Amino acid sequence: MMRARMTGRCARAARAGLPILLTLVLGGVPRVAPAADAEQWQVSAQVAYASVLADGRRPPGGLVGVDLQYGLTDAWAARLSLASSAHPVTADAGRPGGAVGATSVSLGLTYAVDVLRFVPVIELGIGLLDLRGAINSPRRDVGLQLGIGGDYLLTRAWAVGLMLRYQHFPLQVAGLTPGFEGIPVVFSVGPRISYIF
Repeated sequence: MMRARMTGRCARAARAGLPILLTLVLGGVPRVAPAADAEQWQVSAQVAYASVLADGRRPPGGLVGVDLQYGLTDAWAARLSLASSAHPVTADAGRPGGAVGATSVSLGLTYAVDVLRFVPVIELGIGLLDLRGAINSPRRDVGLQLGIGGDYLLTRAWAVGLMLRYQHFPLQVAGLTPGFEGIPVVFSVGPRISYIF
């Protein structure tokens, strides 16, 4: 009986104290300015896992990239991205061996949702892909870039995050197509570090 009374009191105290605890915790977290706030620049460097669909193969590889953003408003930023990746392949069925090199440049917009120190981001852009190396024909293609990820603000100037990007290049602008199977696609996911100024 005494134990049931104590359990009931503890449950009531916990229910009464939960709103107070949440107010203290959420209210006590210092707010940090969102990434790429209006009229601010943000430069980010990324090292990522990447795969490229080229000549009917989808070899994995490593990617390095740089993003430059300028805050148009608190939520929207204009973005320029440059990325380069290398994908080792073996010779097979008339396709050369070595490494497929993929370099992409894209222009687009980033939308960021400021949630205290964590800033989820969505990206949309138009890009140009240059494919070279161990493929039957070097080529250039234009397409769309879609990204999703988030940054954690360490300070007002530094953030770390994770970005996942998908790029689809259906429009060929240069190069030959003999033996090239499919539409070039680049997928990448990896951490990034950002400096906001």
